[in-house]
Amino acid sequence: FDSLQAEVKINDKSRIDLVLWNSEDHPNIKKWNHKNLVHPLHLIEVKNVTLAENEVALFPDAVTTRGQKHLDDLVELVEQGFTCEMVYVIQRTDCKTFKAAKEIDPVYSDKLQQAKKAGVIISPLACQMSPKEVTLTNQIIPFK
Repeated sequence: FDSLQAEVKINDKSRIDLVLWNSEDHPNIKKWNHKNLVHPLHLIEVKNVTLAENEVALFPDAVTTRGQKHLDDLVELVEQGFTCEMVYVIQRTDCKTFKAAKEIDPVYSDKLQQAKKAGVIISPLACQMSPKEVTLTNQIIPFK
């Protein structure tokens, strides 16, 4: 993708973190909103992950009805023919896998599994961390 827009309204009640596209596909579009979304577009929601247990990164760390709604929105967008992705930024270096924290929010866990089955891409990404900076990498941590 060569173009992106952050915080795009996707319906009357929701925004998505990022919309990506190729300018050659949509040369006249400068700004997206829920009234002009057309294919092809790639829509991304981003979540930060700080909780871990036994080398497993876990999300969420509290019940998140907002996060549940984001998953519902992504499933609906996939059903409309868009490609969609949940990016989990793993802000730890001690994790080998990622999973939903079912014990904390079983509804979110179920919705995440449904989203994956519907075609939402699940991308838990590792960070490199130092005392001076945190850098997002393209290393995908396996999703359980």
